Amino acid sequence: SSFAPKKMSIVICFHFNKKKIKNLKKICENINNYKFSKNISIITNEINNDEYSSLQRELSKKLKKFTIIKIKNIPESNLLPWYCLDFMKKIYKKKSFSHFLYLEDDILINENNINYWIFARKILKKFNFIPAFLRCENNGKKLFSVDNPETIKINDTPKILTKSEKFGFLNLKYPYHASCLMDRD
Repeated sequence: SSFAPKKMSIVICFHFNKKKIKNLKKICENINNYKFSKNISIITNEINNDEYSSLQRELSKKLKKFTIIKIKNIPESNLLPWYCLDFMKKIYKKKSFSHFLYLEDDILINENNINYWIFARKILKKFNFIPAFLRCENNGKKLFSVDNPETIKINDTPKILTKSEKFGFLNLKYPYHASCLMDRD
């Protein structure tokens, strides 16, 4: 695909919880299916040797190559995602990466999502906007956004539409989505 990245650095934030490894394995299996070149790092809290070995063993079933990075002395467990910023800045200096993806351990972004992001980036770049994803869950009947505390009123939301007005992009008031995809620009 002309919209595939050349090489992507992927960082997954995983605050160790044995019960959540099953879900992390699902995310890693999805990433392993990406057809483009990738470098995968799992950033976790300070875990003991048994937990590290368990995590390494379980993820090896789904990923061919990855690195586990333990962050020491985190003052608050909710701060773990912020440690990814320093890591991403170091990776950015390596010119071989065209794209950077940050995920929390329960976010599944497939290769089609990434190709779409790259396509949308080309469209939105002239407006100085960066595309993102709307994180949704399925309650069995319909999709709903988990990050928007209010109903999204599309008529009242800033947007860019195609000439036909059938497609477009929304600028949401609450853009958080537990992931971040960036290119070198």
